[in-house]
Amino acid sequence: MDAPATTARSRRWNRALTWVFLAALVAPTLDLIFKWDPYPSPLRDPVPFPSFRATASLRRLPGQLAWYLKESMGFRGSLVRTRASIAWSLGVSPAPESVVRADPWLFLRTERVIDDFRRVEPFTEAQLQGWRSTFEARAAWLAKRGSHYLIVVAPNKETVYADAVPRWFTRLPGPSRLEQLKQYLATTTNLDFLDLSATLMAHKTDARLYHFTDTHWNDNGAFVAYRAISERLEQWFPRIRTLDARDLTHEMQLTPGGDLARMCGLKRDRLEPQEWLSLSPTVIPSTFADGSPITFERMDVRGRQLFETRSPSGEVPSATILRDSFGEALIPYLSRHFQTATWIWTYDFPSELIDAQRPRLVIEELVERKLMVLEPTNSATVESSEGNTASDQ
Repeated sequence: MDAPATTARSRRWNRALTWVFLAALVAPTLDLIFKWDPYPSPLRDPVPFPSFRATASLRRLPGQLAWYLKESMGFRGSLVRTRASIAWSLGVSPAPESVVRADPWLFLRTERVIDDFRRVEPFTEAQLQGWRSTFEARAAWLAKRGSHYLIVVAPNKETVYADAVPRWFTRLPGPSRLEQLKQYLATTTNLDFLDLSATLMAHKTDARLYHFTDTHWNDNGAFVAYRAISERLEQWFPRIRTLDARDLTHEMQLTPGGDLARMCGLKRDRLEPQEWLSLSPTVIPSTFADGSPITFERMDVRGRQLFETRSPSGEVPSATILRDSFGEALIPYLSRHFQTATWIWTYDFPSELIDAQRPRLVIEELVERKLMVLEPTNSATVESSEGNTASDQ
């Protein structure tokens, strides 16, 4: 082989490698400026560039900058998606620390969901007493103010679709924490405690009730849950007419994946067929307090922390709903029954706000997995007043 020709090809090859290397170095930085990457980060909220403030500690600035660069690195979304696509094609979860793959289902692994499913840490007697005393204090405090109190627990997807959870997540004998709490409260108190597990499991052959790629129930699941809640409210408000299937219209949709698909980096790849439910034109809908139509998020729920709804023809004069993300899909149905309602995303008990509003009804809704991580407490006002109203004190 001609030596000069070989040397020339080697130089061209070295130059090409150098340019590729330099491009790889520069491209992420340029993407931070020009946003060329067509695939967003799997993070739900972008990490903002840290702003320097003279009043803030400079010690935090390096950490904030490192967090920004780590999560905002150019083409991070594409790299994460590529890695996730390869992992998915190999039949494994792209985010095994957070998401369990069981095609077509995805299940949450954080927030001790799997521990809850496997029943590895049941409630102790002291913990059950803590939940009971917390709920009883709230009920007594509300009763003194003329408010009914309903506690609602939305079951984990893993509870309703236990048959879809991979078999290697074995279960220990004995009840789940939710089953323990339900039994304990039923035998030791008169609290109105609504566990929706049995209702949803009884209807899961009628239609799919939870999203494949999201932790939450879908429209069908939310409507089943709504009906159970509404029927329970009839004991206090007998004029309530619970909606049924005739009050709905159905629409099929194919949507991007939910929160679990996002955690995997495959939100745009794991499309999911949906059956969307809407109130029929013959049903008068509620509105937000400003008169705008009710809207809500079906997947990857973020929601608003506090808002009010109005329904002049509602059977319940006023209500406060303490809820989490599972309460989001209940809004269009449940809000119709409340002439005025305040919806608050919280796991606390905002006694000052409730005391100011004096609603006829307080619903406290939480998802089952929170029983693994929450330690409920009340404010000193609720614990010490023993139901005294503000005017009594």
